[in-house]
Amino acid sequence: MLTTMLLMIIVWTFAVWGSEIQDEFLQEDGTRLCRSPGHCWLELINSLATGDVGGLLMQRPRFALHQSWSAYLMVWTYQFLLFVIVVIILLNVVFGIIIDTFGELRGEKVAKKAHMENTCFICGIDRFVFETKGVGFEHHIKKDHWMWTYLAMMVHVREKDPTDYNGWETYVAAKMKANDTSFLPRNTAIVLQASQREEEAAAEELKKRVADIEAQGKQMMRMLEAIRRDNEEMLERMPPALGARQKSVVRQHSSVVSSAI
Repeated sequence: MLTTMLLMIIVWTFAVWGSEIQDEFLQEDGTRLCRSPGHCWLELINSLATGDVGGLLMQRPRFALHQSWSAYLMVWTYQFLLFVIVVIILLNVVFGIIIDTFGELRGEKVAKKAHMENTCFICGIDRFVFETKGVGFEHHIKKDHWMWTYLAMMVHVREKDPTDYNGWETYVAAKMKANDTSFLPRNTAIVLQASQREEEAAAEELKKRVADIEAQGKQMMRMLEAIRRDNEEMLERMPPALGARQKSVVRQHSSVVSSAI
């Protein structure tokens, strides 16, 4: 709307300019193109609306119709600027805005359709989650969170006598009266809770196994440390007369144990 208003204002500017030089706007038969700013504005708008761009400026300025070069150049400049600014620039800007707007509306429509087809209306969880962690999206929306079942529940609570409410009906009626939808499941579902419990159990089992491996590693380290100390004590207790070969074997064994530790 703002761009269209700008187009109208600029066309009015050219209409006022054209009415100021209307004596120079002559057709080949000598008649004028317009008689007043309003008349010129209507002629320009009509030409733009009908798409008669060729007839927008009637005849091209011809030097034979004018008395001087200045009058000829004035009409030529008027027609050239009107064609460039209004026909080429502003009209294309308006058309581009219209096309972009329809493109945005189409994109929003596609996004809404994709959201409706791939997101649970009740809990708001998308299809991918139920396909990977549940029993399937279609099964969920038809069996777990069938929206018409929730509508029937709300109609049942609304139509039932309040004096006959049970516990959950009293709770839902109070929420409905306060326009509070927190009684509906949001971002949660029983099938996902079961899957979550299974994942938590698997994670706990993995942690337990890692802890067992760490405990076994620590126990092995203690055993290797004990073997190393025994080797060192054995070297200290060896008599000096023992051959160098036997001592070398013991030292090598002790070095291997130390490296393992």
